[in-house]
Amino acid sequence: MILLGAFAVCLAVPQFVKVHTFIQVILNANILVALGSLYSIQLKEGVRDKQAESSEETLTIKEALKFPLYAGGFLLLIYIIFQSSEGDLLLHLFRFQFSLMTAATIAPFVVGQLEKNSTRYPNRVFLDKEIVITGDKFHLYFSSHNLIAYGLGGCLGAAYFFTNHWILNNIIGAIFTIVGIACVKVPKFSVALVLHWLLFLYDIFFVFGTEVMVSVATRMDVPIKLKFPNHPGFSILGLGDLVIPGFLSALCIKFDIDHGLELLSKKTEAAAAAVDTIKLPTFIASMIGYFFGILATMIGLHMMNSGQPALLYIVPAMSIAIGISIVLNKNVKKAIIYEAEVQPEKKDSKKEEQKSNASKETESQQSSEEKKEPVSG
Repeated sequence: MILLGAFAVCLAVPQFVKVHTFIQVILNANILVALGSLYSIQLKEGVRDKQAESSEETLTIKEALKFPLYAGGFLLLIYIIFQSSEGDLLLHLFRFQFSLMTAATIAPFVVGQLEKNSTRYPNRVFLDKEIVITGDKFHLYFSSHNLIAYGLGGCLGAAYFFTNHWILNNIIGAIFTIVGIACVKVPKFSVALVLHWLLFLYDIFFVFGTEVMVSVATRMDVPIKLKFPNHPGFSILGLGDLVIPGFLSALCIKFDIDHGLELLSKKTEAAAAAVDTIKLPTFIASMIGYFFGILATMIGLHMMNSGQPALLYIVPAMSIAIGISIVLNKNVKKAIIYEAEVQPEKKDSKKEEQKSNASKETESQQSSEEKKEPVSG
């Protein structure tokens, strides 16, 4: 709640008081990365509830290798369309899509908060029904909590669509950042480092090697970036420069919590009672690295007076800071073998097929035996 309050203050103050762009960017970026990392963990009875955290969006090493290719292809496609006469129409379509996405993204979070406080905000179910369409079952559910959540999200999305105000842009961008960090799971440090260093090269190429990145970022006026008043215009920071480092910070805080709980369980049985005493050296190191990476980005922007690939500074800074922390705390081996997420059990298709065939054979044998029984007269 403290971080959320700090972010609200960072949004509101520049509206009334002139705040240097350096300060705005550094504060907003660090607060959002920290928030996303904290929201990525769920504790249950003093330990991480990995089952609750697990999702289909767990990033594998293969997906990490492909990610820059997909991102680059999408970026080039948008750039080509914006060069055509249909660019303005596409911009309006994107703005409308992001308005709808706002409601869909914020609603589950609001519903979760309302359910946690159900005694204060009781839920009234309006529709709870299963229907069958072409043989497939669909569960229709709508309640007062859904109405409130989607109403808030819809109002926010509509306000952004019709006003395009920078504060609404940043609120929506912040929601996407926090949800993105919390929902996409990076299971190992090896996966995180491969992803970061590939995107390090990707960012350098598309910013320094071509005009593609800067052109799309400036023309695509939708919440894929944070905007900071820098009269007469705005300075911008892409959400990728928050979400991608956030994956690594989220992994660091999970590593610290799991390692701390392991140490506590060896010392005392009441590990749950002491969970608040766990130190977070790797997470703090990641945030320090991110702080200096963003600071270096802003200095580079000021000195060169041109757009800078933020990951050029953030990735090395975070990697060095995290590496130093892991070495100093003698956690190198633990970090190498560490796996943060629950891997879904892989079903052996051959065994499943053999079981189904065996059951079918048993049923057919039983039916044939029944037919052969003599009829008593």
